[in-house]
Amino acid sequence: MMFTDTLTHESVYRMPDKIPAIKGGVEKLIEEFKKLKYPPNKTSMPKDAEVAFIIDANGKLSGKRIVKNIQGTDVAKQMLLLIDNVKWVPAICNNENVPFLYTIPFRINGKQK
Repeated sequence: MMFTDTLTHESVYRMPDKIPAIKGGVEKLIEEFKKLKYPPNKTSMPKDAEVAFIIDANGKLSGKRIVKNIQGTDVAKQMLLLIDNVKWVPAICNNENVPFLYTIPFRINGKQK
């Protein structure tokens, strides 16, 4: 299923036959996100950030954007910088590489020390 991304006006997929993969596996993304710097969560409420971007048919990123940030932090901005260190295998639809709109959520659980 294709649609037009409202930020870049590019045609992208959301439900391809195979979603993009991270070269080096999810562990590579976790390794990068361990570099995030954020203040401890002093409430019992979890706090969420989310970023989105397009992975094109060549595995290159474009249209990076913050969907949700943790108030008073730059966590989502840091996430966008860190994803540049990750290499991507493009999505596949009908045996062809296709652009895909990818979102990554991040949660800080409540009351961390």
